[in-house]
Amino acid sequence: MFEPKFKVYKGGEGFYYRLMSSGGVAILSGEGYKTREDCIRCVILARDFAHVDGLYKTFGGDKSWHFELLSPWGETVGKSHVYTTPRAVARGIEAVKHNAPRAGIEDLS
Repeated sequence: MFEPKFKVYKGGEGFYYRLMSSGGVAILSGEGYKTREDCIRCVILARDFAHVDGLYKTFGGDKSWHFELLSPWGETVGKSHVYTTPRAVARGIEAVKHNAPRAGIEDLS
């Protein structure tokens, strides 16, 4: 088992992050930030608001489901990968709620 962490990277489209669970799996991501500071700001928002039920929005149908974590003012601060069922989405949200508040930040940019 690993400690959960937000990993911050620099790539071709700017800065992005991945929230890695205690099992080492990416469970939330954010990308396309112009500056490192903007990326870190969204990491902190994700960490601070992950526990709030009303800030998750789910999307999908058939076998393609995902969710977004929003700030209290409606800004998307993180997105999940694609799941095959609504139940799997619910488990993904619970994983973010459990891991994000205690995750550190590893800056690899």
